[in-house]
Amino acid sequence: MNASLPDSLHACVELRDLQLNADIGTYGPHDVMPDAHTLNTLS
Repeated sequence: MNASLPDSLHACVELRDLQLNADIGTYGPHDVMPDAHTLNTLS
């Protein structure tokens, strides 16, 4: 039996109950902090 494959293959992964421990907008003790954020310099 010859089964034809589709032109492209796609995969999907569903993540459930994913919890990320993130501190967005904060810097660690050894991080380099910029003088200004790039988005703040746009006019």
